[in-house]
Amino acid sequence: MNSASTTNPGHVVVPSRSALVVVTSGYAVEAIGLIALLTINGMSSVPPLALIATIILIVAGFLLPTGGFLALRTGFDRTHPSVRSSLLLQGSGLVVLLLGVVVAVGLNSLSGFMIGTVFLVPSAASALMGAILLLKNYASIGWLNPREAIYLVLGTALIFSGVGVIMASNIVFFYLISGIANEIYTDAGATISAIGCVVAAYSFFEVHRH
Repeated sequence: MNSASTTNPGHVVVPSRSALVVVTSGYAVEAIGLIALLTINGMSSVPPLALIATIILIVAGFLLPTGGFLALRTGFDRTHPSVRSSLLLQGSGLVVLLLGVVVAVGLNSLSGFMIGTVFLVPSAASALMGAILLLKNYASIGWLNPREAIYLVLGTALIFSGVGVIMASNIVFFYLISGIANEIYTDAGATISAIGCVVAAYSFFEVHRH
């Protein structure tokens, strides 16, 4: 079945398989983008094509899951308000996080990373709240047991924690740590977020597989 279908509040909805593929693929693309970031971080000279490809992967990795969440949301009618809210919160969290990252990287200054952190806090709260709501309503979206939904909560926490490490490292870099230490912490943050993307992708892959 390709789309959600039911008007019974107690009935399990079959989520759109194409939307699930978009969410899963988006998180996978984000993981690849973060791994690409690891390879170019600290390089004295980055080939323009490598930089552009990395940026495209990271931006696409935010936008694809957001589109997938919104597409999934349209399959649930108003008899499933918690699921609709949770999917909207997830998508909103990723969009706000992307805006924060764009500001931080674009300004590449202390003020830029501080503004990026301001974006990070509400985006993390939104995405985590959405993931927890999905956990509470795991059967409605197609998970067979809560364990698979717990992966999404864990993955979401890791994604935003990793970005938080990167933001904090760049802020502290202006006061306390060296450029080398900043590179190490940035790599650590990117690794944490990449792992989170893989875990989140796996949770939605499980829904699609069933």
